[in-house]
Amino acid sequence: MVVRLHILPFFGRKKVLRIRRSDIQKWMNHYFEIVDDDGNEEYSYGSRLRYLSVLKSIFHYGFTNWRYWRRIRQTNKKYQ
Repeated sequence: MVVRLHILPFFGRKKVLRIRRSDIQKWMNHYFEIVDDDGNEEYSYGSRLRYLSVLKSIFHYGFTNWRYWRRIRQTNKKYQ
């Protein structure tokens, strides 16, 4: 649900390898700037931390799988 509601609307179809630190900072600032009618932050610190944690997990999963498949391809090339 976090991905569908909070990550995809901002990053869209951008490839993970094309997302830079500055993009993530803009994304986080977006949630800091959203306030309700009384001027209070719409999203709590805990919510923002959870969104960032999900995004970090996506990066970690992608990098781990990329390294795994790269190692498999290199191993297969040795034996061909």
